[in-house]
Amino acid sequence: MDMDYSGISRMMERINTSGKGQYFYLCDGEGNIIYHPHQARIDNGMNTESSVKAASSKEKIYDEYLEKNHRKVMVGAISYTGWRLVCVMPYEIFTNKMADVKQFVLLILLLMAMMLVFVNRIISVRISRPIMKLDHSVREYQEGKEEKIAIGGSTEIRHLGQSIQESYRQNSELMKKVIWEQNERRKSEFDVLQSQINPHFLYNTLESITWMVEAQENEAAVRMISELAKLLRVSLSRGKTIIPIKDELQHSRSYMNIQLARYKERFKTEFRIEEEIENCCIVKLVIQPILENAIYYGVGNMDEDDDGMIIVSGKKKDEDILITIEDNGMGMREEVLENILTDNSKVPKHGSGVGVINVHSRIRLMFGEEYGLSIESEPDEGTRVTIRIPAIPYTPENAEALELQKYIQRRPGG
Repeated sequence: MDMDYSGISRMMERINTSGKGQYFYLCDGEGNIIYHPHQARIDNGMNTESSVKAASSKEKIYDEYLEKNHRKVMVGAISYTGWRLVCVMPYEIFTNKMADVKQFVLLILLLMAMMLVFVNRIISVRISRPIMKLDHSVREYQEGKEEKIAIGGSTEIRHLGQSIQESYRQNSELMKKVIWEQNERRKSEFDVLQSQINPHFLYNTLESITWMVEAQENEAAVRMISELAKLLRVSLSRGKTIIPIKDELQHSRSYMNIQLARYKERFKTEFRIEEEIENCCIVKLVIQPILENAIYYGVGNMDEDDDGMIIVSGKKKDEDILITIEDNGMGMREEVLENILTDNSKVPKHGSGVGVINVHSRIRLMFGEEYGLSIESEPDEGTRVTIRIPAIPYTPENAEALELQKYIQRRPGG
């Protein structure tokens, strides 16, 4: 086969550029050297080459010792020519390259391990994230912050989330039903208590107006009719149970103005109310029955010279409102005081017949057991009745929520 030796020589020179003792040479199937980078040194006998062994060796890679040099020999056959391309590499270079290969393999293995950890992390997150979201939404629901359960992830997790949400939905409907039934029962009890306020006072007032007209005290009659109109306007309140404190105070002032006219101003009345509480919620018709008792049990039977006085004061204390009705009248006996908030049958009734136990019960029904009345009294010294209610700003929403008994459930400790 004709070959261009110069072309072969140029090609071999290009691949023999690594140095470091490594080189390539060509020989035929008999071991005759066709090209060798050290050809001149071989021709001069300065170097030898085991080309015959390389041509006849059946092993592609083998070790040999030539002139006390340990070498690694790699032989490759060239198709159609029968020639051999032989790579000769000093053993130390071979071991260095093998170390580089090992490092490369280790680096690949490390990268694969990191990729495996990363992929495992992604898979783990995709599996665990829906579970974590489900757990978080369940906690939020239990704390009352979230009403919807997170549903996502695999079929099993989605089924679990849907089951929990359905369970909560059923529980919520059951609770609403129970609360509705309780509210209806409380409302019925409240209506019964409020309906105990009879029109006795109205009859007496109309009778007083009649006397004034007959006595031709027309201006006094007009003032009493005006005060009665204000009183009735608050009393009716379009069927509302919760009103602003300022309206309740207006009702109380109108009531006292009527009573002062009836009693020929034998006593005095004073209102000392902090402005900040006037726009808070109160159950209507709770001050007037206490004022009525203060008149009948206290200052109503005093002479004008005795300086009878009823003082109504109101202030905010912490998260509550305290409204105090105090008189300097006859006071109450100990046995009356002991039963006045527990047993209405043992308390003598006057006027409208509305005992303070009625007011006490209505406040507790609306706001809770911790609210209501407290009473202090000493015979011949006077009586102090304190109304304690929560400080709830009056808005139509709050009033409606209270009447539906939802607001207390949102208050701390409620």
